[in-house]
Amino acid sequence: GDAGNILLTVGGALTIAGSAGGVTGIVSQTAPGSTGAAGTIGVTAGSLKIVGGSIASNANGAGNGGAVTVTVAGDITIDGGDAPNSGILSQSLPGATGNGGAVTVAARSISLTNAGAIAADTFDAGNGGDVTVTATGELAIDGGGAAVANNVGGISSDTNGGTGNGGHVTVSAGTLSLTDLGVIVSSTAGPGNGGPVTIHVAGLLSIDGQPVGDGSSGSGSQGVGAGKACTGTSAAGAVSLTDFGGGASCTFASGNGSEINLSVAGALTLDTDAAIFSSAAPGSTGSAGGIHIAAGSLTVRNGGVVSTETGGPGAGGSLDLAVKGDALLSGP
Repeated sequence: GDAGNILLTVGGALTIAGSAGGVTGIVSQTAPGSTGAAGTIGVTAGSLKIVGGSIASNANGAGNGGAVTVTVAGDITIDGGDAPNSGILSQSLPGATGNGGAVTVAARSISLTNAGAIAADTFDAGNGGDVTVTATGELAIDGGGAAVANNVGGISSDTNGGTGNGGHVTVSAGTLSLTDLGVIVSSTAGPGNGGPVTIHVAGLLSIDGQPVGDGSSGSGSQGVGAGKACTGTSAAGAVSLTDFGGGASCTFASGNGSEINLSVAGALTLDTDAAIFSSAAPGSTGSAGGIHIAAGSLTVRNGGVVSTETGGPGAGGSLDLAVKGDALLSGP
């Protein structure tokens, strides 16, 4: 049968504190090899703090992960700590064939640190679920260098090497910052397609990569297998990209990269090796997606770049820049 549904209402503060040694949280999960679906979870609270724990609906068999809805009047803080899979999640786990469920989160402000996540992922044949995140004020994502093994710090719908498709990721915020490998992404590492990524920010969108190894912070969708990455769309009042931060669409095999659409009412700044790029990597046969940018003003300096490129037989995408005001490009 199906796992049970969970409905929790807390008038004040809700705190979930776990550790690397076990599972702590609000969880509906089916047993390995079962045919039922994981239950739905609905949580309403005045504020929410998660440290090394989770609110999660997980499928271990043929059934789907359940929908997870979290509504908080105040602030949400998710600190991944030393625990894997810490955050608000609906997952189809390794060996399961069901889909990840939808994850919907709304709060005044949301902070994700140390690989804390809001995610609807699948690890096998199922599809990743849709993820919708709304913060009327600040949304801050610090990946913590993705220090926790097998974790991605941020908001995601990923297939993680399975055969399914990534889901649609939709983010709305007053302001948005991504730092230290923090991401907003729908990706595929198999024959499925990455899902669309849509971001709306009323004020400043800031991406500071602070790179560790070969990684960087950013937003986008990625195809690593035979599938394709889908369209990524962002709109903001102003955008600042620094220290390898950026938006990316990549393909590494036979699929095509996505189109990147960025609309900035005010200033768009790329500084210190920041990049907006669409690429078809060497060894791939797909084409890079196009990049379409509209901005009030544009500054590109200190190694910042906007590019679409191909390392294989596929075509590079088109590059369209429309700047209403001033445009400054300076070296080195």
